[in-house]
Amino acid sequence: MSAPQRLQRSRKKGARLPPGTVCVTRGTKWGNPYRVSDYKLEDGSPMPVIEAVEMAVRDYEMALWTSRLSYGYADVRLELRGKNLACYCALGRPCHADTLIEIANSEPGKLLEERLELLVEYADNKIPTVRDRDTPEKTARGALPGGSQRTESGAVVTRDRAKPPDVGPLGT
Repeated sequence: MSAPQRLQRSRKKGARLPPGTVCVTRGTKWGNPYRVSDYKLEDGSPMPVIEAVEMAVRDYEMALWTSRLSYGYADVRLELRGKNLACYCALGRPCHADTLIEIANSEPGKLLEERLELLVEYADNKIPTVRDRDTPEKTARGALPGGSQRTESGAVVTRDRAKPPDVGPLGT
C-alpha cells in the first residue's frame, strides 16, 4: 500500500473522489475554519495570498494542537490514518490537509513531542511562520507584540487571535 497523500479536489460537475479518499474541505468536519481573507496587512489591505495561506495553515495547526477545534489529535489518527485526503488547495502549496496527513500517519506520541516546543512558542506569542519553523533566528524576528506577525516580505499582519473562529459540529 502506498503512503497516504493529498489530492486536489475538482470543482467540475460530476467529479468524484477515488475510493478511500476523505474530503477535508471547508464545510466538512475536517475543514480549516481559518479563511485566507481573515488576514490583513496593518493598513487593512489584503495580504499576499501565499502568505495568508501559510498563516491560515499555521493557525489551523495551532488550533488543532491546542484543542480549539471540535476534534483533536486522537480523532485525526483514528479516523484519517492510511487515507488519502482531498482539498481544493493547489498541490505543492501549503494546505491544512498536509497537517492532517502528517498527524494521522505518525507514530503515537512522536509528533506530540516534536510539537511541544512549537506550543510553548505559541503560548508565549512567538509564533513562527510556516517558512520560519526551522530557523530560530527568523522566528524571533517574525513575532511582534499583540499577536501581529511580520512576514518574509516585511509586511506586518494582524489577526484577532484572542478568539478563534466559531467551529460548529461540521467545521463551519
